[in-house]
Amino acid sequence: LSAGLIHDIGTISLIVVGSADYLARRSKPQVPEDLAGHDCILVNRVAHSKTWRLESGEDVKEIRVSGPFRTNSIDAARAAVISGLGLALLPGWLIHAELCSGTVRNVLPAWHPASVAVHAIYPSQRNLKPRTRAVIDFLVEEFRSDPALSGLQEGWGAALNPARVAPGSA
Repeated sequence: LSAGLIHDIGTISLIVVGSADYLARRSKPQVPEDLAGHDCILVNRVAHSKTWRLESGEDVKEIRVSGPFRTNSIDAARAAVISGLGLALLPGWLIHAELCSGTVRNVLPAWHPASVAVHAIYPSQRNLKPRTRAVIDFLVEEFRSDPALSGLQEGWGAALNPARVAPGSA
């Protein structure tokens, strides 16, 4: 793609989540090192499936995790979290409704992996079809306007802390 163009769409933030049921049975991790003693749901497609690299400001921790459930589907990982099988690194947009309802919780809110950049890549601006431009423009606007897509840094306070969600707004 040396002759291609890259258009930044946005970023996706991953967070460490667990169901309220799982956390009622197991102690909630207080620091990243506690994850090593928990059942973690591993997603094979994620580059850091066995080692979770978490950041908090300038501090970085790499934690080797394991667990009884491994999948190559984030949808299956989401279902496993909701079912109480363990903790997982999931995109905030995928688990947004459960975070707002309180059935799933961000277990280490001060710690998170690096955000994942989302790009549109196309061969050239000259022959860009109007429908392709429309899709790119739509995605950029969605990432800018939807806190569930735009990630932890902007607008996620209420979603990560269900007590801050106004009644009837979730």
